[in-house]
Amino acid sequence: MKIKDLYSVLDICLKERVVPIIWGQHGVGKSQIVKQYCDANKLQFIDLRLGQVEAGDLIGMPEREGNKTIWLKPQWFPDKGKGILFLDEINRARPDVLQAIFQLVLDKRLYTHELPKEWNIICAAN
Repeated sequence: MKIKDLYSVLDICLKERVVPIIWGQHGVGKSQIVKQYCDANKLQFIDLRLGQVEAGDLIGMPEREGNKTIWLKPQWFPDKGKGILFLDEINRARPDVLQAIFQLVLDKRLYTHELPKEWNIICAAN
C-alpha cells in the first residue's frame, strides 16, 4: 500500500471510530507515517512501544484513598485535546500488557481512565 492510500484508509477508520492495525516489516516507517499523519491533521501524537512496557506502565500507580485503592493516570495518558494514541509493536507485547490493551482498544478505557472522545487509537505490528 502506498502512503497516500494509507492516509485515506486512516481517514475512514478514524471517522468511523475503527481501530486500524498497520502490519509491516520493521524499519519501514510505520511510526513516522502515523506521526506525519498527525502533523498534517493537527493532531496530538502519543507513541507507546508495547514491547517495552509493563502492565503497570499502562494502568498507572496504585494509591490509597481512604479504604480503597485507586489508580493514578500514567503521565502519557491524554486528558484533553484531539489526537492519536499509537500502540506500536503490539505483536511484541507481553500477555499481561495485551490484556490491558484489549480493554483500551475495545472500550477506549483502562480501568477508570477514559480516553477523551476526540482521541483515536492506531495499532502497528511487524
